Amino acid sequence: MNKKRNFSKKALRDFELIDLATTSNDQNAFKKLMNNYKSSIYFTILKMINNTDDAEDLTNVGSGYYYLELTDDNGCIAQESF
Repeated sequence: MNKKRNFSKKALRDFELIDLATTSNDQNAFKKLMNNYKSSIYFTILKMINNTDDAEDLTNVGSGYYYLELTDDNGCIAQESF
């Protein structure tokens, strides 16, 4: 069964950023991708811990950890991470 998938403009934008980040090691694309979701991540954490300073810190730390998880030993974003 071959069904055509229709993705939103937002999803297509994210796919493009992921492609740039993984195939071209474009750190700016990774930054844009993370910035697109930073407020959603922040408010999710804020709901859980109810402390604005800690929520901001955890959001920033989480982004850093995610970047480190995506990079290989040479500092390149690993394509298989996505």
